Amino acid sequence: MWPMFAPTTMHQCCFRASSSTKTNQLDNVLASWLNTPEFAKAQRQREKVEALFAELKNQIGLRRLRLRRLKFVREQFFLAAAAQNIKRLVRFLSQRPHRSAGHHLVERRQENRRRMLADEKAFR
Repeated sequence: MWPMFAPTTMHQCCFRASSSTKTNQLDNVLASWLNTPEFAKAQRQREKVEALFAELKNQIGLRRLRLRRLKFVREQFFLAAAAQNIKRLVRFLSQRPHRSAGHHLVERRQENRRRMLADEKAFR
């Protein structure tokens, strides 16, 4: 025979009132977490990772796997990730070097050096 439990010894999750209270407490904890800078940082990182996996699925063809064993699935994933990294590397290397905020200061220093060298040569 199954042992009989009195309502006082039953788990709190078995009652509707307490489960809704737990849900409200969980909602409060989550709401406080949503407003933190750590959550915003985690969401930005997650967005980058999700975009990479979406590209693997949609453009590189990893929506369905060709082979079934774990060894072959791992190889297929690594090859797809390598292809994705090569595409990103080509895109990165083909970009023009963009100027930083203080680039005009560097140009001014170089121009001043050129002038000083030219003046020294003329003065000799």
